[in-house]
Amino acid sequence: MSHSNELVSLHAALSVRPETIHLLVEMAQEMGASIDEVLSAIAEDAVADLEPPSLAQQVLIPASCSTADLMAVQKQAPLG
Repeated sequence: MSHSNELVSLHAALSVRPETIHLLVEMAQEMGASIDEVLSAIAEDAVADLEPPSLAQQVLIPASCSTADLMAVQKQAPLG
């Protein structure tokens, strides 16, 4: 996945209460932006502090395993 500043277009159908859409329209007007731009800013802000999972977070380390378990895993996905 690219970590550049390029934007990816995402088309989504949202279901919100009428009051929510009125607030979003008001926000957009105050910002001089479109509702799409407001929603994009909200989405970017919502994930700004999140980090993509690292390889270490994707690795499952069992509490214990037998030699047979290790051999079975090695046969499924040989290293190198």
